[in-house]
Order: sequence, then structure tokens, then C-alpha cells
Amino acid sequence: MAVAAALAGCSGKGRNVVETQAPAGVLTKTVPARSAEIVLSEVYTSEIQPYKENDITPAASGVHIDRILVDVGSKVREGQLLLTLDPTQYNQQMVQLRTLEDDYNRLLPVYEAGGISTQQIEQAKAQLDLSTQIQRQAEEIARLRGQIETLSYELETAKKRQQDFYLDLDTRLRKFEAPASATAADPSGAAPATASADPAKESQEYEAALNQFKAGKYKDAAAGFAAFVQKYPASSLAPNAQYWLGNAWYAQRDCKRAIEAQSVVTTKYADSPKAPDAWLAMATCQQEMGSAGAARRSLESLIAKYPSAPAAETARERLKKK
Repeated sequence: MAVAAALAGCSGKGRNVVETQAPAGVLTKTVPARSAEIVLSEVYTSEIQPYKENDITPAASGVHIDRILVDVGSKVREGQLLLTLDPTQYNQQMVQLRTLEDDYNRLLPVYEAGGISTQQIEQAKAQLDLSTQIQRQAEEIARLRGQIETLSYELETAKKRQQDFYLDLDTRLRKFEAPASATAADPSGAAPATASADPAKESQEYEAALNQFKAGKYKDAAAGFAAFVQKYPASSLAPNAQYWLGNAWYAQRDCKRAIEAQSVVTTKYADSPKAPDAWLAMATCQQEMGSAGAARRSLESLIAKYPSAPAAETARERLKKK
């Protein structure tokens, strides 16, 4: 847009006139700033894995499933009938056994009347006894297999219940230990240890590792507890973390590392309530590794150092069985 600027009066006569170009206008829009939540969604393809799988197979070989009474994914209750087995093979075996028994009962009067030889009746009796013994052994094996499966399940359930008990007890004890550690004075007269700069974060990291253990992610739990004791060696939760580090290694069947972790509890944190349990855990690992002598010494040390601890009573019971 051109604009004429007059440098003289209105007459403009004899005056120079200069034309200038005005700057081009910039179109802008003013919007007040505001906060808003941005939602980003992602779609992933995944597969849900069960916490535990049970392969249900007949105890006797050659037995086939006749009918399945539940669908995949159905909820079942204890004692509910899930399937029925095809009794064809079992019935055939019983028919063969009855046939041999009938043959023997039929030949016995003939033998007594002198119609057949002693060898023939003894052969029939031997066949009957052998078939009866095989059938009884098959039934006994099936019964024992069922008992083994039941006992294995009960043992696993008991271990899980005991683990949950210790985890719950650990949580309860920490609620009492935290205030006590903050107020109790050192018997030697030394100044109390400096509290963590961020107790909330400290507790959060401990809980994160403990939750990994509860979920059965023992490798992640071991890494979490190891990082915790390295980062917070003077924490009131350090003895507990060190103890659960040993349990995480034991759950992975690494008894060597488990013993190393628990030995730290028994030496560095000997005054901790976890120390007696650490001695007991060490004895368990040593026994499983075939070191019966070392296991006995650990149990004896536990009783000598902590005679009134519940773990000491367990140690006494174990020593009685040795």
C-alpha cells in the first residue's frame, strides 16, 4: 500500500514528495494458554500365559479319555468331575483275569478226579496267580501315583502358604521397626545413624522388589534386593532386603548364592530379627547341597545364638531327625 508523505504545506508546489512502502501486515491470532491431557493409545498383540499348568494324564498306560465335561477356560471347583476315562482296556483286563479264574476253577475238580496231571493244574494256577498279581500291582501303582500327585500339590501349597505368611509377617514387622529405629538410642552412646534423605522412596524401592518376589519373579526380585542393599546399606530395611535376597536366590535353586546372601545377615545384621531365619535358611541350602555337617553346624549355631527364637525350635526338631 503506497502512502504519499508531503514534506511541505498543503500547496505542495515546488516541494519534493517521497513515497514509502509501509510494512506488510502480519496476520496473527492470539490464543490463551491452557493445560490439557493428551491421551496416546497403543494396540499390542499379546498372549496370556497361565500362572500354572497341570497336565492331567491317567496313571495307567493305555487308558484314554472318554468324555471331557468342562470347556477350556471354564472355572472349576475342588472335587468337580472334569472327565471320564474309557473303561474298555480295564474291562478287557478284568475279562481275561476272570477267564483264567474260571479255567482254573473248572480244571480243579478234573484234577482232583485224576483227569489231568499235576503239571497242568499247577500251570493254570501259576497263570492265574501271575495275572492277579499284575492286576494288583497296576492298581497299587495307580494308587501310589495318585498319592504322590496329591502330596506334591499339598507340599507346593504349604510352601506357598508359608511364603505368604513370611511376607505378611515381614510387612507387619517393618511397621514396628521403622519408628523404633528412628527413635531408639545406640547403647554405646554413639549418635544415631543419619536417616535416609527420602524414606518414602527407600520404602517404595523395597516394596517394589518384595512385590516381584510375591509374583514369583525371583530373578527380578534378586536384582531389586541386591540394588537396595547396595544403595541403602544403613537402612533399617537393609537386613530384610538381604534376607529376601537369599530367598530369591534359593527360589531359583541357586543355593550357593543363597548361602552367601544369608551369611551377610548372620554377620553384618546379627542383631536383626531376620538373623535366626537366615541361619535356618542356610542350613536348608547346605542340606540340599549334601553338606550335612555344615547344615548341622548352622542349626547348632542358631540354637546357641538365638535359643528363644521360633527358628531355634525348628532347628531343634531338625536335629532330632538327623
